[in-house]
Amino acid sequence: FSSRHKPEGAEMLLSMLDGHQAEVTGVGYSHGGHRVFTASAEDGRIRVWVRPDRLTRAKLRRRYVCYGQINCHQEGMDTLLGEVAWSLDDRLLMACEGNNLKI
Repeated sequence: FSSRHKPEGAEMLLSMLDGHQAEVTGVGYSHGGHRVFTASAEDGRIRVWVRPDRLTRAKLRRRYVCYGQINCHQEGMDTLLGEVAWSLDDRLLMACEGNNLKI
């Protein structure tokens, strides 16, 4: 639905961010609003999505594109990915996994 033609009470899906191998357990916008992370405790990945310029969005028909992926699981480790957060300046992501904080 477009926002003008949305029936009352209906939800509106703006974008679908796909690419994880398991359930997404965390999501967060950067403070500036131009980047999003999605995290999956099960697949141990954090994906960073960026909002491209208007021309690229029109070409790709996507509001966000995957900029990169961080694999947090270490081989042989059974710990799950925990909380993920942006630093205050939006330059870094911090992730908890077991007893470790990864930056």
